Amino acid sequence: MRSTYGLVVAAALAVAVGSPALARAGDDATAHAGVAFEPGTPPFADVLAKAKAEGKLVFLDFATEWCGWCKRLDKDTFSQASVAEAMKGFVAVHVDAEKGEGVALARKFGARGFPTLVVVDAAGEEVDRIVGYLPPEKFVPAIARIARGEGTLPALRKQVAEHPDDLGLALDLADKLAESNGDAALELATAVEKKAADQPAFAARALATQMKVHQGAERGDAATAAAEALVERYADQPAAQDAFQLLVFSKIRPVARGQRPDVEPALAAIAGLRAKVKDGRLPAAVERLAAQFHRMAAEAALGRAVAAAGDDAQALNEAAWSLFLMKGDLRPALAWATKAVELSKRDAAVLDTLANITAEMGKLDEAITLEEEAASKADDPRMKAEFAESVAKWKAVRDLRAGTGRTVIPATPLVAPDAPKAPEAPKAPDAPKAPDAPKAPAPGGGACGGGK
Repeated sequence: MRSTYGLVVAAALAVAVGSPALARAGDDATAHAGVAFEPGTPPFADVLAKAKAEGKLVFLDFATEWCGWCKRLDKDTFSQASVAEAMKGFVAVHVDAEKGEGVALARKFGARGFPTLVVVDAAGEEVDRIVGYLPPEKFVPAIARIARGEGTLPALRKQVAEHPDDLGLALDLADKLAESNGDAALELATAVEKKAADQPAFAARALATQMKVHQGAERGDAATAAAEALVERYADQPAAQDAFQLLVFSKIRPVARGQRPDVEPALAAIAGLRAKVKDGRLPAAVERLAAQFHRMAAEAALGRAVAAAGDDAQALNEAAWSLFLMKGDLRPALAWATKAVELSKRDAAVLDTLANITAEMGKLDEAITLEEEAASKADDPRMKAEFAESVAKWKAVRDLRAGTGRTVIPATPLVAPDAPKAPEAPKAPDAPKAPDAPKAPAPGGGACGGGK
């Protein structure tokens, strides 16, 4: 989920919060052992008045009807007695961010992803927030910290005022503001960057905060510029890690669903970034991206090889087997091997390729039939023995599944990774359908995006 930014905090705003249609757990405070949320849809001004009278903070749970993580938060977290105990110092209210005046309230507090849990004081000023789903064991310490006033916006502002030269505190405040008031966070982070010209750790953090703010505001060019500056000047600082990922993904152009993205620019970007760091070691997340992109590039190359092969059955069979060994999208491999079987007059080696692909896709009965045919046609005793061994393995797995009613992963692989024997030349199939482009990992706990 994208982080949320751009809050202009308002004082008492006469808006209704929550919605009966949301049917959230805890609407009836007496019916559950969990958090005692306010029943109905009390006006926000009334919620603030109650908080003032009782000396409590206000807990706003922004959610939507379609948000699965919100429902899970209700079921797993708000239902627990330990959470209810930790929430006794709050006036808790459900807010449907897409209905009634809850829309205006969500806009004021910059709640774009859900669930967003905002804590405000009795004057309506934000104290802190939690973005995304948290299980009870993580939620309780998080809300307890806020209740104690540790690391909250008021606490950080007070500390910065008392220690104006402490750049670390200033950046802590900027990072906290980035969740709610992007403009203020950007101004503070920019000021810290200028002061920290000779302190790389602080300067890198300041640039990282600027990048984060621009990302949250969907200012892609500005976010990329901040990331480039961060990597160029402070590539070896821990704060630069997210910048590497942003710069890689900025090279991936959007494509229609089902089409294969061109990952070559991203791979070139990774190679360039590797040259900027000590020993060529990039963050682990970027190296995982590199591995994924290399596989996608290899799959694309196989598709081009098949398209250029014409009626070469050997090329068709080898491409199918190569894609099978890569554990990529097996649908094109299945298409290539199926054509190769027919055009090679059901050659034993090609039947074995098709059988292995079919078994990997979970169609064991079909795979067994194909492999038995391959064994019957094979002249080489070694191949016959290998095919018979595969048949025995697949039958064992099939029978075990039938006995337990569930999928069972065998102790040994379903197939052996030996290359198949080349058949005679058949016709090439259509190029494979490309997988979707990879998505950047979402920070923090599980959350739903800001739209259906």
